[in-house]
This record gives sequence, structure tokens and C-alpha cells, in this order.
Amino acid sequence: DDHITGATVLGSGVELKAENGRIVATVTSPLSTNQFHLGIWSGPKADVGKLLQFSKLKIKVRALSNLIKGGPAKWNQPV
Repeated sequence: DDHITGATVLGSGVELKAENGRIVATVTSPLSTNQFHLGIWSGPKADVGKLLQFSKLKIKVRALSNLIKGGPAKWNQPV
């Protein structure tokens, strides 16, 4: 079978390793401002270069503070 699964981290402060058939991520940076993206890829072994290309991308991250604020009410009456 030439099908594989791989993972990569975009950002810093995280290390990946394979353990017992699992991908384990260890956060190595104690900074609360550290941000990263984890990319998981699965496909033919011959296409693993796609994961390598993806791992070199520079991704603009959004401020996490924008993601924890509530939005507008969905209902104007008690449900």
C-alpha cells in the first residue's frame, strides 16, 4: 500500500513526532502569544512532496482575541 499520512506545523514552538502509529505534538514554547497551524495530509506516497511544499508556506494568522468575542444575538426573543 502506497498510501501515507503526514503532518506538519506552520509556526513555531511545536515539535511533532511519530509514536506508536500516532502523530504527537508537543508545545515547546510557554508563550501565551504563540500561534501555529497544524496541517495533516493523507495520500499516495508519490505525492508527499505536496506536504513538503505546504510546510514551507507562510500563513498570516489572525489575532486570537478576535475569535473569542461573542457575536450578535441569534434570537431576539427567549427560546
